[in-house]
Amino acid sequence: MNQLSAQDPEHVPDYRKLFSLEEQAFVVLFGSISGYAHADGEVAYGAAKAALHHLVAGAARELAPRGVRVNAIAPGYTRTPRLLDMLGEQRWKDIDAMIPRGSAAVPAEIAAPIAFLASDAASYITGQILGADGGLAGGIPGPFTSR
Repeated sequence: MNQLSAQDPEHVPDYRKLFSLEEQAFVVLFGSISGYAHADGEVAYGAAKAALHHLVAGAARELAPRGVRVNAIAPGYTRTPRLLDMLGEQRWKDIDAMIPRGSAAVPAEIAAPIAFLASDAASYITGQILGADGGLAGGIPGPFTSR
């Protein structure tokens, strides 16, 4: 799956291809919790992901009559090789402490809901952004909580 990148126009996906898909196809795009919840220092990334979430909703409505399903996964912090290289051990401890589930995801925990959205079990699901964030975007810690 591709992500939008203003710095690398060769790798910006052509979303017009969505509208030439064969009947009964499915699409699962990578959104992010940053597309619906603010992350400090990530305003441009969040805006791009919010636009992608809007694309999912609109494309799903337009393509549903042809049986094409369009959905997205919106992962939270995930221990991908790129982020593991970028963030130190203490930062991962801080991230884990913010997540109600108690830890960032591993890639398999993001792959499983993608597999579900791509399966026949999700045949009636379209236009949805499926959060996979360990409960992070579901609320913010209050001043009297331990998290």
